[in-house]
Amino acid sequence: MNGSNADVDLNPIFEGETIAIVDSGLTVESADSSQIASATIEIVNLLDGDREILTADTSNTAITSNYDGATGILTLNGTDTIANYQQVLRTVSYNNTAENPDTEPRRIEFVINSGDTPSSNSAFAATTVRMFNHNPTVTNPIDNQTINQDEELSLTLADNTFSDEDRDELTLTATLANGNPLPDWLEFDAHTATFSGTPTAENVGAITIEVTADDGNGGIARETFELSINAFEPSSIMQNDHQIFALSGTNEQVSLQFNLIESKADYINEIAVFVVDDERGTIDGIAPEQTGYLEAAIDKAEVVFSALPETVFPDLIATRQLSFNSQEHLGFLLVSNSTVDTVMANLAVGQTLPDVFFTTSTGNTDNFDHSQISELDNNGFTLSWEDLVNGGDADFDDLVLGVQISDRALPSVTGLQGKPERELLDLRDQTGMVEVEFTTFTSANYDNSVGLYVIENEQGAIRDSLTGQLIAPDAPGYAETAIRQRLDLVLNRDTENVAMQLEGGVILAPYIIADGTPEQFLATNPNNQLDAGSLAYFAYVGTNRDRVDHLRLLGDNTFGFEDLYGGGDIDYDDFVFQIDGNFTL
Repeated sequence: MNGSNADVDLNPIFEGETIAIVDSGLTVESADSSQIASATIEIVNLLDGDREILTADTSNTAITSNYDGATGILTLNGTDTIANYQQVLRTVSYNNTAENPDTEPRRIEFVINSGDTPSSNSAFAATTVRMFNHNPTVTNPIDNQTINQDEELSLTLADNTFSDEDRDELTLTATLANGNPLPDWLEFDAHTATFSGTPTAENVGAITIEVTADDGNGGIARETFELSINAFEPSSIMQNDHQIFALSGTNEQVSLQFNLIESKADYINEIAVFVVDDERGTIDGIAPEQTGYLEAAIDKAEVVFSALPETVFPDLIATRQLSFNSQEHLGFLLVSNSTVDTVMANLAVGQTLPDVFFTTSTGNTDNFDHSQISELDNNGFTLSWEDLVNGGDADFDDLVLGVQISDRALPSVTGLQGKPERELLDLRDQTGMVEVEFTTFTSANYDNSVGLYVIENEQGAIRDSLTGQLIAPDAPGYAETAIRQRLDLVLNRDTENVAMQLEGGVILAPYIIADGTPEQFLATNPNNQLDAGSLAYFAYVGTNRDRVDHLRLLGDNTFGFEDLYGGGDIDYDDFVFQIDGNFTL
């Protein structure tokens, strides 16, 4: 073939499809014979077993072909002319159906026998099939990453970051883009394709990382991304000229601690905080001096607490903790001698509103600046209020609020408190039984009873254990069902400190029965009618017979009741209880 002991004149490359391995110009010559009896074509290094296949086209000849996948030998039999054998040999093809073919080149040998003694009448030739290897490719580029100093990094590359057409198993490595090793603080787990580590202050800056995928057959792909490490900026709160407060810092959340420093007012005032759009205090495009600002602010308001006069219960410590997004802007408002809930209710029905004053004086209808702000440092300030229209006595000691950056975790049980009609205890994140202690304060003439009951949702619906039906707060039968299904807990003037266990996984709402017990209420006035017996009051105004807000938030897990119909003296010190417990954060 092309001369004795010659190589076949073709260097085929297998790329996944059947390929010819013999040059179409191959010639077979014999000096002493005009016929050939047989030929064998053998894959000498058969690496993928019977997935490797040799074929030949014997059409219009006396030649037959047989391929043995176990040995890799294609046998051509049948005495025929040299021309016909030449024609058939030119059609010999190779294929490999293995999912991941071995990439080592295949040596294929040809032996032709004229039928006489093999030693004198055989021709030998060989060819090599090179296995084509596709390089891996980047199919899902790695996004640039940003973390903060002292923040733990855990970055797992997507499964499809790299792909390989040959389906080779890829080995990943990671270095800096300049070839240097990763910094000591950063590790790369090639098995999970995960970067991990915690940078410190000395690592602040940006590094470029190169990830290499190697298919083990000489093919590689590289992808780079930038990892930026920001310096840690402590959380801070700063006042601007519009009396709006800007939060900043590296942490995504900023926790604020609110403390009642002083309360010398005759009124029971309520303080609330709300998020604004910018440093001017606009809300949804409405500026403080524009119509609709009060409604917009009240809609976003979160109650901090109401402040009882400091002489009422000197041992009662009023504190509150709230969390906000870093970079947000905050405004504050004071509801004079009333509540945010009352303002919302009156707005809904067009009734006269209580006086509401903002830290931003342009939002006040009397154009008086009702607050004075004393900065402590970047971590806090005091906010002193005057609660009378036009400034009253301008003493600014009616309510003095301390605001401080806090590093304490926010207790999940208080998450609903501060929202409209949400003087609730949220135990949904608590598991098992939770040890709690109730501390009570009272100045009422009535012998009141206070307790808790389970609600199904934040809106206050309860599920009747007898019918399985949900009952909304403003629906008939709510008061009776709530009291009937109350927890086995009754606080009154004789219970200063009570320890008990509460079951987690639920929301609890408080109630008060004015001058009576739960048993007396159920026996004499289950429909909660005026002049029919003891009345029950709840956090949900729609349940109360007089449609008055009888409950105020006095701090985290601290609640104050007014026990008189219509609000009476609206002092909210008739019964106060505070809950402390080993709550999961």
